[in-house]
Amino acid sequence: MPLPPSWLRRLTIFALLLRLLAALLWTVALPHWGYGTPPELAGYVMSDAYTRDTAAWKLAHSGRPLLDAFGYSDAADQYGGLLFLLAAVYRLAGTAAPAPLLTAALMAVFSSHAVPLGWAFARRAFDARTARWTAWGLALYPEAVLLGSTQMRAALAIPLAALGLWGAALAAQERSRRGWLWLGVSFLLALPLSPPVAFTLLTASLLAFLALDDWRVLRHPAARWGLGGAGLVFVLILWLGRGQTPLDALLFWLRKAAQYQGYLSKQASGWMQRTFRALPSWAHLPFLLFYGLLRPLLPAAILGKGAPIWWGIAVWRALGWTVLLAGLFLAAVRVALRRLWTQLPGVLSLAVWGGAFVASYRGGGDLWDNPRYRAVLAVPQVALAAWGFLEQRRHPSPWVRRLLSGAALGALWLFPWYMRRYTPLDWAVVSIFKTLALGGVTLLLYAVWDWARAPGKPHPRPLSHKWEREVRPQGGRGESL
Repeated sequence: MPLPPSWLRRLTIFALLLRLLAALLWTVALPHWGYGTPPELAGYVMSDAYTRDTAAWKLAHSGRPLLDAFGYSDAADQYGGLLFLLAAVYRLAGTAAPAPLLTAALMAVFSSHAVPLGWAFARRAFDARTARWTAWGLALYPEAVLLGSTQMRAALAIPLAALGLWGAALAAQERSRRGWLWLGVSFLLALPLSPPVAFTLLTASLLAFLALDDWRVLRHPAARWGLGGAGLVFVLILWLGRGQTPLDALLFWLRKAAQYQGYLSKQASGWMQRTFRALPSWAHLPFLLFYGLLRPLLPAAILGKGAPIWWGIAVWRALGWTVLLAGLFLAAVRVALRRLWTQLPGVLSLAVWGGAFVASYRGGGDLWDNPRYRAVLAVPQVALAAWGFLEQRRHPSPWVRRLLSGAALGALWLFPWYMRRYTPLDWAVVSIFKTLALGGVTLLLYAVWDWARAPGKPHPRPLSHKWEREVRPQGGRGESL
């Protein structure tokens, strides 16, 4: 196997240092410039990480077997895998007190491996340039850096997703057992962390394999029997794991998510409650899903109040999600225009948008849980967004540019709307729906104005629907893994 290029090795080290510096920042700055909560005073940026790390230290010094982490406490770790890992670190280190920097450094090491693995997947699935953008995106994406600097499952799930996707690409292109081995390893390592996350990563990897394989494997009866057997095993795991039928397990999940959303609705801010009163009951869930998809929202983050360090974290996260969301939008438009529904861009679009809406539903549009669930698929998100940006540069579409630019201009109406909430500004438009309507009109007017001023141009040559001919590598050595 050829070594990765030198720039990628340097970028991986940079990603590791960035996560270590973030962990150090949380430890040093939060006790002084936070709100004084117990997690902040202990140096943790997330309360879940504080609870889990403290429980891991107690388990390590209790003299009990580390396997007790599985079923130790739902509050500390619902599944036990990460608690087991952290407790093993504490038992080996023998620290006299919880040491967040120690365990966060371990998470940073694992998290930084998403950079070379994500590059390897994108290099095989798309091309060298998309792979380079993907590597840089994974190194710098704020949500990945934040999660990779604290004791959260996503710090491990993101590189495991990259490993599974790379294995899927190897299996599809080389027909080698090596690819299936890495895909299986990623699934087995993710399983004790979180079975739902493990099956999510497995599903995304298998969909990527089928798309890269041009769905040929489904033409063989043995493969269809194999997929049916895998589905049966999955159903049995669900059944035996909870003592319920699969339908009962699904209904339980939906019911718990709906209860959580109802709780969030009751605890919502005044404007959210007014919005719910203005909407029919059937529209509450779609509105919450759409709102959760946009969070963290950049205008709200910029104009929000709070401790300076938390304001900086909010703007940093919102800026990263805004850029990534624009790339995912570009990719979705390209998939629709070129009808790539069964090719890899279309399959990844289905996976990442579906995952984002599921995360918004499960997290009730929350500002922290929702993006954390969504970040599990950060590797396909960043790779797809990189492809979307590059496709727009390779084959510029004025209407795509108008739509994206108009949406950015329309979003500016949110600034005075939020300023009315946070400052003495007397802004006449109180309703969020009127604000969104102003944004829609702005988008339309900008698109018409830009179209009217554009000089007449000959129609470009139609694009081929076979995206592989234009963007996938045609062989070559050196950088391919």
